Amino acid sequence: MVGNRGESFRVSGTQCDDWGWFVVEKRFFQFLLLSLTILLGSQLVMNQIWPPPPRAKAKPIAKQIAEQNAENDDKPDGAKEQGDPKAVQEAPQQKQKDPVRVEEKPVEVAPDATATERVALGSLDPSSSVRMLVYFTNRGAAIERIALNNPRYGDLEDLEDHSGFFGFLGASDDSNGGLLVGVVGAGTPAATAGIQAGDVITAIDDIIVDKAEKFFTELKRRLPEQNVTVDVRRQGKTIDPITVKLAKRPLQLIRPELNSQPLGPQAGGKHDQLSMLMTLQQVGDKTLTPEEAEFADVSLRDGLWQVSNIDNQEVEFTKSVPSRKLTVIKRYRLARIDEEGEGPAVAYHLRMDIEIINQDTETREIAYRLDGPSGLPTEGWWYSTKFGREWRGRRLRDIAMHFEQGGPQLIAVTAVADAIKEKEPLQIPLLQEGSQTNLLAYAGVDTQYFATVLLPHHADVNQQLFAEVDPILLGSVPEDGKQSHLCNVTCRLISQPNAIAPGEEQRLRQTFTIFAGPKVPSILEQYRPEVFPTVVSLEELIYFGWPIWGWTATPLSRLLHFFHDHVIGNYGVAIIMLTVMVRLCMFPLSRKQALGARKMQELQPEMKRISEKYKGDVEKRSKAIQEMYKKHSYNPLAGCLPMFIQLPIFIGLYRALMVDIELRQAPLISDSVRWCSNLGAPDMFWYWKPFIPAFLSAETGWLGPYLNILPLITVALFVWQQKMFMPPPADEQAAMQQKMMQYMMIFFAFLFFKVASGLCIYFIASSLWGIGERMILPKSSAGPDQAADVRQPKKPVKDPAKSGAASRGSASNRKKKKKK
Repeated sequence: MVGNRGESFRVSGTQCDDWGWFVVEKRFFQFLLLSLTILLGSQLVMNQIWPPPPRAKAKPIAKQIAEQNAENDDKPDGAKEQGDPKAVQEAPQQKQKDPVRVEEKPVEVAPDATATERVALGSLDPSSSVRMLVYFTNRGAAIERIALNNPRYGDLEDLEDHSGFFGFLGASDDSNGGLLVGVVGAGTPAATAGIQAGDVITAIDDIIVDKAEKFFTELKRRLPEQNVTVDVRRQGKTIDPITVKLAKRPLQLIRPELNSQPLGPQAGGKHDQLSMLMTLQQVGDKTLTPEEAEFADVSLRDGLWQVSNIDNQEVEFTKSVPSRKLTVIKRYRLARIDEEGEGPAVAYHLRMDIEIINQDTETREIAYRLDGPSGLPTEGWWYSTKFGREWRGRRLRDIAMHFEQGGPQLIAVTAVADAIKEKEPLQIPLLQEGSQTNLLAYAGVDTQYFATVLLPHHADVNQQLFAEVDPILLGSVPEDGKQSHLCNVTCRLISQPNAIAPGEEQRLRQTFTIFAGPKVPSILEQYRPEVFPTVVSLEELIYFGWPIWGWTATPLSRLLHFFHDHVIGNYGVAIIMLTVMVRLCMFPLSRKQALGARKMQELQPEMKRISEKYKGDVEKRSKAIQEMYKKHSYNPLAGCLPMFIQLPIFIGLYRALMVDIELRQAPLISDSVRWCSNLGAPDMFWYWKPFIPAFLSAETGWLGPYLNILPLITVALFVWQQKMFMPPPADEQAAMQQKMMQYMMIFFAFLFFKVASGLCIYFIASSLWGIGERMILPKSSAGPDQAADVRQPKKPVKDPAKSGAASRGSASNRKKKKKK
């Protein structure tokens, strides 16, 4: 795209120079000005269509809660849950004024295996009837991990770790030495080999394992498809060694993090809060303030819940709150393919039920607070680019919401981090002034290729379920601010108070569908909110930018998939075919543009002479140039028009390649060749980080940790194409300008060095097509004098008609003299 866009600007700039207000020396600045105008103009239009969330000094809901708590003597003192020695102090040391940030201390998981119980639903076997393997913990009744079992979605998180996958074990240190297995998920290599929950691994390949960390350190040295032998102690007795064949690591759509750093399979020790934590927001006349994490006598977020019901498809957690005379139930049910019908979207979700039973003798107002998903993948954070609905620089994880009034929103993690630094929290107006309702369609976290979203169920489609929906930042914000796009975020839903009568039959019930899957259009389209399903679906999470880019990107993306699915079966070749087809359709315009550029080169000598003749008179010079254009039937603006027609198509194609999840892990050659094995990432020819200075080779450096070949080829073709399309310089200043453009290619080399290899293939194919078009054009009909370098002074050419008349006149005069 850039090669073609640069080509268009250079050609059109050359054609438009010296005609009225167009000047050759301003070619480069016109390019920058037009680019900036398009960028800012598109952003202004987007802000009008989808206005960003406003900032406010204080949130109206916070003021309301403060008034309700004027006489509330029940303040958090950081006390631990009575009778639970493993509970953790969650209240912050000092009162926090920023309601969009969770300042709770990381959860300290005790090493005692009985303190926490883990449950796994689903399977990692792609042939099973489910799409994922989900790990739950009874501490907070939270989701700890979600791993997809589609082999197309492998783990790309760690650049340096290519080790094999054994399984998520919920590991801890055994008191007698070794690794105590807390949970074994179906379909994992450990489960396939026969490892069971409660086993103690004491050695791996005859290497003694005294602690869990020792096991994972040794495991990092093993590769996928490699067999490892482990010694196991089961129920206090040593059994025969078990051989486990390691696999490739699956993608974890949700996983534990500590300050935005993914944690290993053991997931022990400290970590940021897990997903789907809830607590009570209001009980009677007592209301939780934004600064409070939880009531002092309520331990729903970090307390131990009872696993009261479990099968291979559903798990139920129950927690009693005696001081509040309440019982809370959280129930998760994993969708299965054979239950939901046919189609690719089947089973990429769970159902979560929340129930609150009032055991008091009186009816009370009860509301709950629910935090959404956390720990979504940050893969490609050093090279990827995610498009948002407002201008926010780099972004990896957005808080995605859609309201009846206001439409879809993508709140960047950097916006939340900046709001915390500036102490100006983001305000998401759920209940707008003068409106009765503003229904929430969905809320969750969105990444470049995956999303995890909550879709609430409504008993009444006009029912206002939530009083507030906020973006929440977890963990700490980097002090330097350079990597705030890596921060962990989630969404917080605060329900409307509900009058709950005593008795189990009058319990508060709320159901959510939790979508957790890839951003494939055919999948997202099938997930629709209950409130307005005919106009909204999760497909709107696939965002190409300004609507005009989406209008072109969507059909081009579908055409790319058609080439792959029905013609060639390789996305690298499919990109080339799509590029050729687009350039072929644009051939009449690009040919006219190239012919115009050649015509301009032919007219350069005459333009030079006019410029020298009217050096001090701009008005006469412009008039003479216009007469010259008219004489040769040439319109300089004709070369500008094709550029503006082609621009939406080329940018749309660029956006389609950037957003398409099918390019993720799609190899250029084959899966067995590591080079260019992911068209959604740089080609990564050579890992040169250990040999190159850090300011160049670090993930945050100018070039990145890999030497990439395709960007170098792309820039080389840009330079070649530039030389072919640039006309001969009219003077020394123009020659200097062309040299500056050549130096700009060095900047482009740095800029494109981390570009996804699929985009580089598009650039290369498009540039080669442009060069080929130039070569097949008919050769110039200009004479040798016109083709010569205009910097060399030339004698003025006499008018042939006048020269012939003068010569005939001279001959007749000589004849007359002879007769006399």
